[in-house]
Amino acid sequence: YSAFINRSENESAEHFKLKAFVYHYLVKSRFNGKLEDAVDRIQTEHQLQFCSDVRADVKIDNEVYEVETLFGEGAYSFKKVQESIMKYRGCGVSKVHVVLEPLTAVMHLGELWNIMEYINTMRKRGSIPFEVSIETIDVDNEELIPLNDFIKRLGEALP
Repeated sequence: YSAFINRSENESAEHFKLKAFVYHYLVKSRFNGKLEDAVDRIQTEHQLQFCSDVRADVKIDNEVYEVETLFGEGAYSFKKVQESIMKYRGCGVSKVHVVLEPLTAVMHLGELWNIMEYINTMRKRGSIPFEVSIETIDVDNEELIPLNDFIKRLGEALP
């Protein structure tokens, strides 16, 4: 699918591969694997209509997918995730998916949980008008896994 995926300036190979995984997942899950039906609907590096300074890694309909590797972000890498979510306020999206690699999710599990609590509080107050899902990838099953389900799987895998 890489021929259909736009690259951003200075994008790392890891970021591009994760974005390609999301694209593949969307083709498989929403278009029954029919690339010809998906090409005009899934957009990458898409500048949003209502937010000229915001560019979505992957967009389908009113949902956006932000891919985060968190490499090189330092001690406050969790702020990158928060900023990636908050930049969509006022942009007319219905849902923001933040997608991380499994190792990154494990390394930052506590921070990600805190971000979800913060986001849930902000949604209850009406400060965030869209749904938010932090997800990781399941390469074997070619799917995205919400953070809650990922935590359950981790717990099941531990002795």
